[in-house]
Amino acid sequence: MSPIIEVLKETLKRAISKRDYKTVEKIIIKTHKGDIAEVFKYLNKEERKILMLTLIKSNIQKAADVFQDLEEDIKSELLRNLSSKDLTNLLNNLPVNEIVKIIDHIPDDVRDIILKNLEKEKIEELEELEQLLTTNEDNIASIIREDYLSINENITVQEALEIVKNTDKEIEILYIYVVDDKNRLIGVVSLKELITSPGNILVKDIMTRELITVSINATKEEVIDVFKRYDLYILPVINDEEELVGVIYIEDIIDVISEKTTEDFFKMAGAKEEELFYQDKTFKIAKLRMPWLLTATFGEFITAIIISFFSFTIEQFLPIIFFLPMVAA
Repeated sequence: MSPIIEVLKETLKRAISKRDYKTVEKIIIKTHKGDIAEVFKYLNKEERKILMLTLIKSNIQKAADVFQDLEEDIKSELLRNLSSKDLTNLLNNLPVNEIVKIIDHIPDDVRDIILKNLEKEKIEELEELEQLLTTNEDNIASIIREDYLSINENITVQEALEIVKNTDKEIEILYIYVVDDKNRLIGVVSLKELITSPGNILVKDIMTRELITVSINATKEEVIDVFKRYDLYILPVINDEEELVGVIYIEDIIDVISEKTTEDFFKMAGAKEEELFYQDKTFKIAKLRMPWLLTATFGEFITAIIISFFSFTIEQFLPIIFFLPMVAA
């Protein structure tokens, strides 16, 4: 833990224990969202809830930004403990792809509550959300971002730089995508190229036309392969008409790989990913595991009956006993 996070943690813990929520609010307003997300890991369950509630009430957009940077188990914990009103407020300030991620990893009953709340507050995005939810679970829709910059091919370098200056500071700009009048992706130009080029020439004269893209219909596995093959940081996504619809960042691909690894471990253990959501509810987890436990018990019972028929053989050949665990498995 860095000294900055250590000081932030102790200060917040002290203020929360004294119920000095005005001090908590002042601290989080001045603190970078990345540091706030980091300190969540070192707070207890109740402290995390209070901190998120304070964020929601003081700066809902910052609360949404912090939430996106939290670890998955902390996100699940907060989703369980926030009221419907606060949860709706938070989700309505998250991008659609983040909402899809949340809904993909929560139980059906909680999912229904969220969708019901979103219908009232975010009707337009709900339609897009439902469309994404009906696609293949391996579809890349949930990891496509809209925080990128695109410009028309016929503007000058000077005009492009003005657009860059007026772009939201939250958008990380390394590459600017170039589109034609029909929003079809035709090239890319780096920020360095814009800065070092004469201001009166057209963007289309300095852009790179050979660029790597991926179809919106691609699977996550295919996208992972593209990132590995070309050692990319960011990958533009196009539709069937070659229109630019979004981008995928390497960090999102890392998250996908991590999720797939987690899912594989759960499958190996005979468990379900929903258990992350119910990690503090023993009986709920037991209910989730009951089907495969009953199946395993029934299988053991059948195995015991079969072995009983060969009890005489086992008595004659004791080394066979060493193979019983394999039979049981």
